[in-house]
Amino acid sequence: MEKDPANTLMAHFSPRRLDAEAIYDSMYAISGSNQQAAIYRRAKRNNLDPFLTAFNFPIPTTTTGVRDLTNVPAQSLIMLNGAEARRAAEQLARRIETDRSLIGDEQKIVRLFELAYSRRPSASELSACMAFLSAKPESGEVMKNLMERQQRLAAVTEKMEQARETLLTPVKRQLQARADARNEVARERGEKQVPDLKPMARWDFEGDTKDVVGNLHGTIRGKAKVENGVLQLNGGAVFTTPIQKPLKAMSLEALVQLDGANQRGGGVITVQDLRGDQFNSMVYAENASREWLAGSDNHRRTLPFSGGPDNEVDQRPVRMVMVFHEDGSIEGFRDGKPYGKRIRKSAAASFKAGDSQVVFGLRHGTRPSGNRVLRGKILEARLYDRVLTRAEIAAAASGEMMEIVTEVDVVKALSAEDQERLVTIDDRLEVTRRDLSAVQSELNAKRAALGGIPGGFTRLTHVLINSKELIYVY
Repeated sequence: MEKDPANTLMAHFSPRRLDAEAIYDSMYAISGSNQQAAIYRRAKRNNLDPFLTAFNFPIPTTTTGVRDLTNVPAQSLIMLNGAEARRAAEQLARRIETDRSLIGDEQKIVRLFELAYSRRPSASELSACMAFLSAKPESGEVMKNLMERQQRLAAVTEKMEQARETLLTPVKRQLQARADARNEVARERGEKQVPDLKPMARWDFEGDTKDVVGNLHGTIRGKAKVENGVLQLNGGAVFTTPIQKPLKAMSLEALVQLDGANQRGGGVITVQDLRGDQFNSMVYAENASREWLAGSDNHRRTLPFSGGPDNEVDQRPVRMVMVFHEDGSIEGFRDGKPYGKRIRKSAAASFKAGDSQVVFGLRHGTRPSGNRVLRGKILEARLYDRVLTRAEIAAAASGEMMEIVTEVDVVKALSAEDQERLVTIDDRLEVTRRDLSAVQSELNAKRAALGGIPGGFTRLTHVLINSKELIYVY
């Protein structure tokens, strides 16, 4: 750099700003949004997109051999004040704040930098971001103390969760190995039990969209068809007749294969009110690429399972089950095994008799449109008006009832001393989680009182989106 500051000898790579479409796509990619890529946005010659135009997007009415490269105030202003950057910042903040695997502000900031810049923050950057979240200098001491307490509680919570896992995992593995051996012996003896899980509705798609055990028959809308024993979805959906009983606790099951894994936000099977306003849905990649999600109205009950990407669902059928408990907690299962962690954000949704229905191929709504539709095929689907047990979910995947090990079994197998240790760990976990939630609520309240946005992260994500490191290639 010192010997060739102008880079005339090509001693280093000169920073180059991304094109308009790449900047737009980068903002929404890190936010986990299912926003349509810029290259597919409609270009109206008499009403051009202001964001893309500010960054030298070619004007369709003229021929452009080489794009202009400008550096004008309008570009900074539209990043600072424009609707696109603000929307992307809000979605990124929501993605971070709803990720239950991130405990405390420090972990959330680290994750932000990994998403935005593909690196961890330096010590000075981390410190600056933590200070930024305190909103105003005069509040610094109070906010600093709260954030330090938050970090301490987060560390204790993580340590106790690891201690719990360390205590239970060895015993669970031993019990499951024995159960697997008994299952194998029963299978060799021909003692296979075919499960009858008694769903309230079942769709096999053998020639039509009728419910084969009840009256929840479906009607196709849009680009969908039943062919060769599967429901083919290509932008269409199936809507059933109203469910004639109230629903709260429920289980949704579907055997599904997608046409491409890069789609975002489509629903496989949904229970919704007849207006499509309140819903529980089995959703693919709405927040994070290739990850399953329990969708709900305004994300009221939605948190990430943190089950990781599904890299096979576009290559073979995958059996997904989502269980909605009476207390509002939700579990996901993939091919009979737990998918990530059990989540709970708020109370369960209640659906009135005669005012709800099942929908296939659409996250929610009354007509298939936008990024809510799914593209792929559903081989079979079932609705249960109860919570399936883990043994039943495993049976649905394997086609036979098998013995599986639950946490209740594991706890019973612990020694008296270890059971006492587990009770101590659980008691401490309950206290630290409650204290951590209280500290987070106090932090949010103080940030809001100081003029910030509750949670504080929307302002921070907006700052990161506006940085040169995001919109330039170095």
